[in-house]
Amino acid sequence: MPSPDIRLYRDIGQRIKSERCAAFAENVRPVVEEVRDQILAQGKRASYRAIAKRLNRLGIQAYRGGSWYAISVLRVLRGSASPGRTGGPEGG
Repeated sequence: MPSPDIRLYRDIGQRIKSERCAAFAENVRPVVEEVRDQILAQGKRASYRAIAKRLNRLGIQAYRGGSWYAISVLRVLRGSASPGRTGGPEGG
């Protein structure tokens, strides 16, 4: 069983990750919404996958610098992004 100090540091680390992820999602949400609106303005269906594909094509990196996936877009738009829960191989 981990010592109380290790649990404390783990909890602090997880809180910092969550805060950073939430800040990233808040900052990138307007970009994701703009991409969605552009797709809709072209008369196309703006699925989460289509938005992710466009973000990747534009070179906009996901939370950990990797690619966007449909689940990443979903979580940013719904405001429920958290590290390690984005569905991609890099976890972000």
